Amino acid sequence: MLNQDKLFLEAHESYVKGSYRNKAKIVTANGVQKLSIPLQKGKHQQKSIQEVKISYTENWQRQHWRSLKTAYENAPYWEDYENELKTLLDQKTETLWDYNLLILKGLLEIIQIDIPIVLSNAYEKEPKGVRDLRQVIKPKNADFALEGIRNIPYSQVFEDRLPFIPNATILDLIFCKGPETSLILEQMALDLKA
Repeated sequence: MLNQDKLFLEAHESYVKGSYRNKAKIVTANGVQKLSIPLQKGKHQQKSIQEVKISYTENWQRQHWRSLKTAYENAPYWEDYENELKTLLDQKTETLWDYNLLILKGLLEIIQIDIPIVLSNAYEKEPKGVRDLRQVIKPKNADFALEGIRNIPYSQVFEDRLPFIPNATILDLIFCKGPETSLILEQMALDLKA
C-alpha cells in the first residue's frame, strides 16, 4: 500500500467466509487471540460484501475493547492512543463494509498515511494493473508471507515469554511502536521498490 498511488478496495465481491473481513488477531500473554465481529444470519448466502450486516445482539465492542486493554495496556504507547482508538472502534454502523471502511480511514489517519482510497466499480475476477491480495491474506493461512514484503520483528508486549508473532492486527504495532508505525511499515515494504 505504501508503494502505491492509490489503495483499491474490492467493493463488489461476495462475502467470503473465513476471511479477515470480520476478524483480527491480537497478541496476548497466552499467544494469539482472535477477535471476531458477529454478523447477522444469512451472511453466507453470497451476499454482496456491502450488504452483510453486523449483529449487535451481544456487546462485542465492549468485549473486544476489554481484550485489547488486557493485551496492550502495558504497551509503551497504550496511553497515547487509547482514547482515540476506543472512540474509533466504538463506532456503530449497520454493515460490515461501512465499519471496515470507517476503521481503515481512521487507522490511516492515526498512523499518518495519506493515500487515496478507490472503490471498485464492479467485481473483476482477475483485476489488471493491481496487486490482488483478496485470496492471499486469510486467517487459515495465519503465517502468510507476501512476496516482496518482509516481516520485521519489533518489541511486542509479551516478548519476554513469547517469540515474535507476525501478522497481528495493526493495533499491535501502533500500541507497541507508536509514531514509528509508518516507518516500520515502510521498511517492511522496501523490497517491493527494488
